[in-house]
Amino acid sequence: LELAGACWNVPELAQGSSNLLSTFKDLLTYESEQMMVSVGFSANEQRPFGSVNTVLAETFGPGGMVSSLRKGGKKGVYRSSKQLPWGWYTLKGKDTEFNPYNEQMRQTCTGQVMAKMYERHFGTGMPDLKELVQEQIRPKLEALAKKGLPGLRPLLGLGHGDLNAANIMIDALDAVWLIDFATSVELPLFTDLCKFEMACLFEYAIIPITVENLYELAGPQEDQWEKFGVGEWLGVHQDIAI
Repeated sequence: LELAGACWNVPELAQGSSNLLSTFKDLLTYESEQMMVSVGFSANEQRPFGSVNTVLAETFGPGGMVSSLRKGGKKGVYRSSKQLPWGWYTLKGKDTEFNPYNEQMRQTCTGQVMAKMYERHFGTGMPDLKELVQEQIRPKLEALAKKGLPGLRPLLGLGHGDLNAANIMIDALDAVWLIDFATSVELPLFTDLCKFEMACLFEYAIIPITVENLYELAGPQEDQWEKFGVGEWLGVHQDIAI
């Protein structure tokens, strides 16, 4: 673990060289974009290292890094003595400008597209997740815990604590590295898997927003496109977006 965490002390890596390492996030985003636009990469474009299936197998497969991490704790894998303690199930969403639940994000083109898509697919407004967890899920978990059933005591083991694709590195030889163990503590076994799955679903996957979606929200007026920041959302200069 010390070796993986100290890899940034290598001079080539400290200088931010992109020729030696790429993250699994880079690879997932790249593959998602390629599937979306259905074109191959150009000769001048450097493809991130690794294969998605291989990285998943080496990270989560039998004998993989997550499995080895769990067995590396003082007790290995063991059954908790507590019944579904609420502290393990709190919602730890980051209150950043990209959080779809803060007021600033709701007013952007992205926030409104997300709300429209959710309503279109589920037939209801996008819920407040913190409110949903606190008012509906938490009481159910606490009620289950009071029953004292042995099957409600989760399996624990040493977890990564912040397992996302940005903390999985792939080098030029396609070797896979797990880094950043600052929050590595004893956790229910599924915690790392859930964190990773949510990151894949909501951060790395490309959402198919069509021109019709943007036109529906911003309308035909150029000043509205500038107001909604469509260019910034598309990752291009505003003049190009218009």
